[in-house]
Amino acid sequence: MEQGISALKQYARQRLLKCLGMAVGVCLLVTVLNFLAGTIGGMLFPGAALFDTVLREVFSFAVTLVMSVLTAGLARIMLKISRGESARGIDLFFFFRNQPDRIILASIPLTLIAWITSFPSNLYVMSLPALTTTEEILTAEMNQLVLYGSGLILNIFLSVPLAPVYYVLADHPEMTALEALKTSVKLMKGHILKYLLLILSFAPWVLAGVVTLFVILLWVAPYIELTEAVFYRSLTGDLEQGTSSGSAGESFKTWSNDYQNNGSEEPEDAHEDVHEDTHEDASSAEPARETAFPIVD
Repeated sequence: MEQGISALKQYARQRLLKCLGMAVGVCLLVTVLNFLAGTIGGMLFPGAALFDTVLREVFSFAVTLVMSVLTAGLARIMLKISRGESARGIDLFFFFRNQPDRIILASIPLTLIAWITSFPSNLYVMSLPALTTTEEILTAEMNQLVLYGSGLILNIFLSVPLAPVYYVLADHPEMTALEALKTSVKLMKGHILKYLLLILSFAPWVLAGVVTLFVILLWVAPYIELTEAVFYRSLTGDLEQGTSSGSAGESFKTWSNDYQNNGSEEPEDAHEDVHEDTHEDASSAEPARETAFPIVD
């Protein structure tokens, strides 16, 4: 039976509390590195000329591809936490020494989607002449808002089917980048709306983070990441069925029963018996994890 959004979030929250310090640390590190990487291009190519603009965009594109290797490492950590396995901060850099080419190749479509959908808005801003009147400024801001909003909607439409790709790559080192992309689309088929609702359910948390000068986001960021990992496991059947007789941690059903016995309302749709996978840590490439979904051709 498919777990509801409420159950997935509650399960992720309970897992997160057991590894909160480490989860907050790796998410904060990724955020800082992404911020630094995003500002380097502007520092190296600060000019407004076409040549500087092109170099800045090319540099940003390349840096985004490299940073995707960290994103895959973060996915690996979140999967381990969700399964009750031992996760280490060093796992963040796991894929830099284990087939980073797979990660970079798989991230190219997502990076291209982000670049293409934001290009009209960026081009409009770069081509604006000097604005002198209030009416001109308001018109320019409105046009930019329309272009940005349209690009954002298109970005979501094109990229959401590929949302689980880093979890697929982390779980299946035997897969090529193309196989991981196809598998992601297959997994998300029929679940896109649920995924969007899941992400939108964190909007109050994000708003609270802005109000508190981003302090709450130290909790919210790993909470979102871990919930996405749990969502991915629900898509593959790992959360419901498990793939081995042993369990590295508390099963979904055991957690659900404990949650009810402690006086809280039982998460919706959390009634299936689950055995979690035992995921061995390794310093090199790992064997593939068996899952309930078929690997695409």
